[in-house]
Amino acid sequence: MKQKTARLCLEFIRAVLLCQGIGLAIALILNLYGSVGPFGITLAVSLIYSNLSWSSVRLIAFFTRLNWGENRHWDGPFIAKSIAVFFFGCIAGLELGNLATRALFKHIFFPFFSLWHLYIILMNVGVAVVVVLIVALFKNLKFRLESRNREYMELENLQIRTRLAALQAKLNPHFLFNTLNVILDLANQAPEKIEPVVLNLSDIYRTVLGQAGNEKSTLGAEMELVRKYLEIEKMRLEDRLRYTIDWDERLAAQPLPPLLIEPLVENAVIHGISPKAAGGVISLRVREAEGRMRIEISDNGAGMSPANPDKGFGLHSVRERLQLLYGPGASMAIAEEAGGGTRVCLEIPLAT
Repeated sequence: MKQKTARLCLEFIRAVLLCQGIGLAIALILNLYGSVGPFGITLAVSLIYSNLSWSSVRLIAFFTRLNWGENRHWDGPFIAKSIAVFFFGCIAGLELGNLATRALFKHIFFPFFSLWHLYIILMNVGVAVVVVLIVALFKNLKFRLESRNREYMELENLQIRTRLAALQAKLNPHFLFNTLNVILDLANQAPEKIEPVVLNLSDIYRTVLGQAGNEKSTLGAEMELVRKYLEIEKMRLEDRLRYTIDWDERLAAQPLPPLLIEPLVENAVIHGISPKAAGGVISLRVREAEGRMRIEISDNGAGMSPANPDKGFGLHSVRERLQLLYGPGASMAIAEEAGGGTRVCLEIPLAT
């Protein structure tokens, strides 16, 4: 509302300044040829004519539904209509100005059958043609530029969606293969645990397949998916895997890219907890901080590889999707814990 009011005020000021400029120019011409008299009276008369002309132009444009503020291509018919509206608006302003000056000054400065009246009409023809053509040139250049920008943005968004879909398509089988390895291990070690693992896996894939093609999930859905994944891994690792999940349920409806948290938790299990004989603890914490969602996944496992701390498709996919969806508005930091282990911290803007 404030922006609309400010835009209307700016348009009004611009129109007033334009009218006063035109009025001043006409006043100088009339005073130069001595057709009106003292410069003060000449200026007043010119301002009356110019303001009435501009008001008439806008009024006729309104009634003929000619919207000059519309973002469109100014083709031949639109230009011709604009010239006609501008010209007849100026003529109407001229005749209204004659009535106003006769009432105020008891004198008609541009009698209908006079040489000056003819000059003003010819001048209005020229002004209407020149002004409309200049505006049409500017508007068409602006329209083409904005059209190209829109096409570029649409193409860029299409490329982003395509890359996101490709990343998600890679994540789904990646997750499935890792879970099948869990089932294979259980088949040898504890066959009785396979049933709950398969049930959790079917629940997870029901969610994942339901999100196919979607760019957004919710924090609540992602937390439920992570919980089911950790239950699957706990079947395999038993007491070697312990985990805590602490999150603000008021953020459950916050949009989030699908499979954003699970790859990080999976990375902590596979590269942090599994290689460690004694196992360890994974901690997942989600909080709101200064208008941003802060997601922390930490473990006290084997720690990062010194050669390549970002190793793994999961970390790469999360980092790339954050960049594609949020740009510099999101961040991802990976750090080694002091007592061993790894901490991954994501910060994402909250949806308003």
